Amino acid sequence: MSNFNKIKVKMRLSIGLIGDQENEEPLSDHISEDEWNKLNLFEKEQFLETEIMAEWANGYIEKCVWVEEPKADTEG
Repeated sequence: MSNFNKIKVKMRLSIGLIGDQENEEPLSDHISEDEWNKLNLFEKEQFLETEIMAEWANGYIEKCVWVEEPKADTEG
């Protein structure tokens, strides 16, 4: 296997035509080589998506939800 500290995680986030972000950072910033090697292929994919991608994407996506009640009719 290549030098673990040189393995990069590449991420891309596209939201329509106006939102397009890319990032690259060392995998070793997120997990040790020993821990990474203990994971099977499925677990590695899960780690990339849930631990790295989700955290990174949340820095670019503002999420909110609310309930809006109908305005009362003020005309007689």
